[in-house]
Amino acid sequence: MLILMMIEDMLADLGCESVTSAATIDQAIALIDAQVFDAAMLDMNLNGKNSRAVADALAAHGVPFVFSTGNSVHDVWDGY
Repeated sequence: MLILMMIEDMLADLGCESVTSAATIDQAIALIDAQVFDAAMLDMNLNGKNSRAVADALAAHGVPFVFSTGNSVHDVWDGY
């Protein structure tokens, strides 16, 4: 949670007008379906679950995203 708050502050300092966060996969997918995003930063772990479904939803909506995670590169790309 502290890292999320720090990232939100950094993005605001860089000029981002709106930053939205989600703690679960269901929340994230609901936000993706309901809003238009310029870009997304995605952790591989949302509330203890792998967030690949969120990455797939972002890709399906044409939203560029980057993984920001403590996981290894093998965890990120395994299965893609």
